[in-house]
Amino acid sequence: MKNNKWKGWCSYRVYFLCYSQIGIGKCIEKVESKESMFYQIEVQSDIKSWAVERQFAEFIDLAKHLKKLLLTVPKLPPKKLFKLKSITEIAERRDGLDRFLKELVRQPELLNQKSVSDFLMLTDTIRDIAIPQVIKVAELPGLSLSIRDFLYMESEGILFLGLSDMDAIARIDAYISNLSLFKKANRKILLGSIACYKILSKEGKWSFKHLWSKSYSGRINGIDYNPASKLLLAAASSGHVHGLDVDLKNIEENPNEALSIEVHKDGVTAVAVNERLSQFYSIGSDKRVKATEIFSQLTHWQSEVDNSQLASMKYDEKSERLFVLSSIGTVSYTHLRAHETSLHLVCRLLLEKKKKKKK
Repeated sequence: MKNNKWKGWCSYRVYFLCYSQIGIGKCIEKVESKESMFYQIEVQSDIKSWAVERQFAEFIDLAKHLKKLLLTVPKLPPKKLFKLKSITEIAERRDGLDRFLKELVRQPELLNQKSVSDFLMLTDTIRDIAIPQVIKVAELPGLSLSIRDFLYMESEGILFLGLSDMDAIARIDAYISNLSLFKKANRKILLGSIACYKILSKEGKWSFKHLWSKSYSGRINGIDYNPASKLLLAAASSGHVHGLDVDLKNIEENPNEALSIEVHKDGVTAVAVNERLSQFYSIGSDKRVKATEIFSQLTHWQSEVDNSQLASMKYDEKSERLFVLSSIGTVSYTHLRAHETSLHLVCRLLLEKKKKKKK
């Protein structure tokens, strides 16, 4: 097993808009209907500079909205029971809000949200910025769990969902119960699920027919499907990667479990299948990328890509590259041929020779 740190990886930083400076410049007390404290946000981009005044309650509303979208939100300073009076308390809150903003603009998935754009007055100030608008194309009612990831197989009209219970109290309760209460009875509280739906379209409107579901004790963070291997993989917060044998031609049949492997100790964030090498790739809360053999279920190689948390991953089959996005906006990629063994090399050469003969 190879254990590489940065070996074979290239990294670069992605910015939606370059901010050289952002932070709380002043605390302004205004007398309107009552005395209110406003915090002046000073934003300096690579294009221009401007200032925005916001109250602490507006910061709280923004953080709540982002959390509803299941995003990792920077920590705000604590809310006080009484109005801030001392200079020290005001300075502490200002510094806390300053840290919140600096962390906010470092994360592209947060900065690209319309609520953040409105909060910082980005589109009002810089007209050239295009913030993508969310358009609802369909609604799937009756789900008891939140959607964490989905795959839409357009030609087959099939929708796979990765579902999770995102309620913090429910997750703690399930963790304790799964450790003790139901251990003897061999029962577990289920926090995640993979669901399959058939999409029925009539006059441009979608409706959904539920085909089957599989439930798990860990939350499902991401899913990936490879039609050639008929393998549907799910990344779970329990540290496992679950695999289902799914045939699109017989999609209504309840699929069998193909594998269930504990890959990362602190949870799996995303997963991707490489059918050619019979491997899957995963990233976890341990900040590592791992390649695991599907049949032997052994780790082929693993890498520490970045010091920050790994947020997302994409396998490009055509270029044979694996891309990993960190929470601070760094994109790293590796060419998978750099990790091939001599056996993989022989298999690839034989496949290429076979393709040439067909032509």
